[in-house]
Amino acid sequence: IAAIDTLIGNDEPGVKTAGATTQASPAEDHGDFTPVKAYWKPLLQVLVELGGRGHRLKVIDLVGEKMKDILTDADKGKLPKSGYSRWRNRVAWQASQMRSVEVGFIKNDSRRGMWEITEVGRKWLDDNSN
Repeated sequence: IAAIDTLIGNDEPGVKTAGATTQASPAEDHGDFTPVKAYWKPLLQVLVELGGRGHRLKVIDLVGEKMKDILTDADKGKLPKSGYSRWRNRVAWQASQMRSVEVGFIKNDSRRGMWEITEVGRKWLDDNSN
């Protein structure tokens, strides 16, 4: 669990998650990464712009375009083991978080590889648009 928190960039260093205490990396201590919740609004906006659903790879690309001016060099770095861009990984992790029963912004029963916004997600986006 601590490894997952490290990958998704838990917003609060030292927060207990399922019995494990996570520690922030030095980069996170200095705020070099875009906060993970900053991905939520652009991700939901992209889904709406695509008519409510889209293939995850296309959605990730479009989220990157929306966030290009706020993504940091640290976000654009590669993950050590996979070589995958950190920001792309974070978009995917946040989509997973938004599919959870607790959040429910993205349907968790869409076909594999497709992300689809829920009515709850649309309402959150409407309430958080300014």
